[in-house]
Amino acid sequence: MKNGIIIWCIVMSFLFLLEIVLWIFNVFSFSVIDAGTFISVSVALLAIIVTIAIGWQVFNIIEFKKKQEDLESQQKKAQDKIQETQKELTRQQEEIKEDFKTGITFVWRMALIPNLLAGGNPMSVVKLCLSSLDDLLEMNDIHGFMGSINTVLAIAENNVKNCSEYEVSKVWKEMSKIDMRIRNNKNYSLIADKYNPIYQSIKSKVKIQF
Repeated sequence: MKNGIIIWCIVMSFLFLLEIVLWIFNVFSFSVIDAGTFISVSVALLAIIVTIAIGWQVFNIIEFKKKQEDLESQQKKAQDKIQETQKELTRQQEEIKEDFKTGITFVWRMALIPNLLAGGNPMSVVKLCLSSLDDLLEMNDIHGFMGSINTVLAIAENNVKNCSEYEVSKVWKEMSKIDMRIRNNKNYSLIADKYNPIYQSIKSKVKIQF
């Protein structure tokens, strides 16, 4: 498009110059072209050249606006991408904070187990293990904590058999709420095979309604 317009401008300019040469020849009686014909042709050529020049300017303006719109669109996409990246980084930071808090809570709970066992309270140990299990299942990098989860399940399994029916029945409502949270967790399928037997053992000891 641009090359075509440039060629037309060159052609029109050449014709205009040719017309001037012919008029000069006419002045010196080398041709039969009269002044009226020269003026008419000259005006026509000038009109064509001006029209092409205006069209060229309009074309440039349209091209400029199109490029400007494309640039603005690219800038918007870049800004949206930056915002998405910032949101993702913020989300990851929040997840790291939550995982850290959960890890600290887990360590603190595990530190309580020896004292609870020494006090002869196995049901408190089981309850603590299931609460810890509920928290660990919320970890974002769940596979990195499977060792801790298996440890908690083993401790709970070993202590359920030492729990009395009275102790289990007393905390059964609270245990049921913890169980519901565990089963509704998206990562529950990873521990279902090991968890279900433990839960059924606890449930079988519920004999008294409080």
